[in-house]
Amino acid sequence: MKGLAKTVKKHEEGILRWFHSRMSNGLLEGKNGLVQAAKRKARGYRNVQNLIAMVYMTANKLRLPVLSARRS
Repeated sequence: MKGLAKTVKKHEEGILRWFHSRMSNGLLEGKNGLVQAAKRKARGYRNVQNLIAMVYMTANKLRLPVLSARRS
C-alpha cells in the first residue's frame, strides 16, 4: 500500500489532469504522430505558417486559424 501511495502521489498532477481533460496518453501520442508527419511533409516550405497549416490539415479535425494580415 505504501508503494501505491507513493506512485499515486508522484503522478498526482497527471491523474487529476485526466479527470479534467479526459485525454489519455494514447490520444496525445496519436496527435504527436500527426504533427511529426506534418513536419516531414512541410520540409522545404519558406515559413512557419506553412508548417502550421500543414499540421492543421494533417490533423483534420482542427479548424484553420484566421491569420490577420499576410507578412511580406
